[in-house]
Amino acid sequence: GVERVPARMPHPHTGVGGVGWLRAVAVTVSGELAPDALLDGYALLTAEEARAALPSDVERLVFAAGLALFD
Repeated sequence: GVERVPARMPHPHTGVGGVGWLRAVAVTVSGELAPDALLDGYALLTAEEARAALPSDVERLVFAAGLALFD
């Protein structure tokens, strides 16, 4: 996506908190769904269910921007 959304996050090298930028990325995937050893399972959600499951307004905003990339 072209829009950047400011978000609090730790610096990748120092771990010190600060403001970073999130940008939406959207990809189309295919194949058989199967959890790997790090996941207990998975759930298929509609776009609205997935948006509602996100814990913050920032994540919902970036998610919406990612969905718009498919249009």
